[in-house]
Amino acid sequence: MDRAHLSEQEFADYYNIGYGLNKMSPEIAELIVSTQTRTPQLDALKAGIEISREPEKEKSHLPDWLKKDWFKEDSRDMTQDKTKEKGQERDEY
Repeated sequence: MDRAHLSEQEFADYYNIGYGLNKMSPEIAELIVSTQTRTPQLDALKAGIEISREPEKEKSHLPDWLKKDWFKEDSRDMTQDKTKEKGQERDEY
């Protein structure tokens, strides 16, 4: 096989490495992206790095109420009556 081209599997492997590298070590990923050298392997790494950055870009445009972590535990009791929180009393039957 010609060394100037990668097979689909090799491209996918380098792409996935680039994607994971940006998540685990963004500093190293930034160094790779800033290199001037062009090889098929580096191009695949850069593609994975760039794609892994896109969700961060999209999240920065979201309103604040969509940015918060919905899976973080809340200290409030879920059975707590919301009307009592607001200072209103509810009639008991």
